[in-house]
Amino acid sequence: MLQKSTYVLAFVLIFIIGSSSVLSSFRPPQGSTGAVPAVTCSNNGIGCHTSFADNSGGGNVTVTGLPTVYIPGVSYNFSLTITHGAADRTRWGFSIAAENSGIPIGTFSSTNPDASLNGSELSHGSATVPSFAPVTAAQNSYTFDNLTWTAPVTDMGPVTFSYAAVAADNASGSAGDYVYTASLTSSALPIILSTFNAIIKNNNILLSWQTSQEINSNYFSIQKSYDNRQFNDIGKVDASGNSSLTKNYSFSDNNPSIFEKPIYYRLAMVDKDGAKAYSKIVNVVLRASSTFLKGIYPNPLKPGNTLHVNFVSKDDQILKVRLIDNTGRLVKNTEIAANKGTNILDIKIPEVSSGNYKLVIKSNSGIIQEALLVQ
Repeated sequence: MLQKSTYVLAFVLIFIIGSSSVLSSFRPPQGSTGAVPAVTCSNNGIGCHTSFADNSGGGNVTVTGLPTVYIPGVSYNFSLTITHGAADRTRWGFSIAAENSGIPIGTFSSTNPDASLNGSELSHGSATVPSFAPVTAAQNSYTFDNLTWTAPVTDMGPVTFSYAAVAADNASGSAGDYVYTASLTSSALPIILSTFNAIIKNNNILLSWQTSQEINSNYFSIQKSYDNRQFNDIGKVDASGNSSLTKNYSFSDNNPSIFEKPIYYRLAMVDKDGAKAYSKIVNVVLRASSTFLKGIYPNPLKPGNTLHVNFVSKDDQILKVRLIDNTGRLVKNTEIAANKGTNILDIKIPEVSSGNYKLVIKSNSGIIQEALLVQ
């Protein structure tokens, strides 16, 4: 029985040592990402995948989600995709490093069961439970997702992400496997944003933020969105340029436009070299708790044109609208429906003489008056 066990153990050892493809289907050896020039999975001295020169299989390896400009302390979720020139690959692997002059920068993590920390690198395979690189049906690409890199809490200078990937055939030995390599360099945005907040003040949105460091900073672009996807510039605030002191900034959005729905804001932080990064996203909800007139336009108005009335109503109602000239004569009398929240009401102004007029709106909450100049 013992002798039989010894033979079995010897067979297993011979199988593992004699098949570098099986060995590397576990977590790959550290230092094979190309961070050290020319040292990758194909020529790391271990003989993992030596059949072909790097990047010779008609494919590539790409990452999506890693920043070209990073914000200290921010975590970036990313994915890594291996593409091969033919749909005949069945096993996939990778390693990625983030370094500056050989020093690891930031930290990797992952919720992908087929990826784990490998020293300071992130690689395929599990660190705790033996796990092979993922196997698929024959195909030409594979994506490792749910990968994360967290930037250092202070500016550590440029970071180079070096990554190598293998598109293998799942056969014994290292023959027939293709290695792809690439790299990406990211620099720190020289603005450290301490806080960014949004509050409601007099039915306007007051944005305030604070920086603890600025190096070569240029300006902040304030951006707004109603769907948390498409953001538009609504203002610009100049930055201090260079500072190691706390700096406070603010911007008021005096036209939030919608009520009872979230309004989203973010900052685009731009330095003098054109590098750009974004703050976290904050949101607020304006409640239509009262009825009021936000404004009318155009004012002055030409006779016969349409007047637009920006009106906020606390409920659905019918408004009674009158236009009165400077002698007190009624020149227009109409009713118009208003919905709860923000309304843009269109009121056709009759052909009247130039002069000063008074727009009177009677709502469930009272009477509102606004001066109108016709010319």
